[in-house]
Amino acid sequence: MGHTLPLRFRIVHYASGTERFTVNDLLRDLKDEYGNERQLCFKMLSQHCESLRASGLIEPEDVDITPDGQPLVTYRITEYGTSRLSYLPDR
Repeated sequence: MGHTLPLRFRIVHYASGTERFTVNDLLRDLKDEYGNERQLCFKMLSQHCESLRASGLIEPEDVDITPDGQPLVTYRITEYGTSRLSYLPDR
């Protein structure tokens, strides 16, 4: 049985492999790995991203408004986040 990274670690790994991303991108791209976990929902992923932002690992790049009037933040990894990748376990 394979080991799955804690979701916040995986978000940092994901951010390192893409120029920018939104919570919707995470929902789509991590579904196969975390689809059975209750935390794979927009609300929880948004909270994880805000926690990573507060820690300085990712930063907001842009904010759009969705058709239903909700903000959708585009994030990118920070230099600090990139420097911390070596401390995370391998996927």
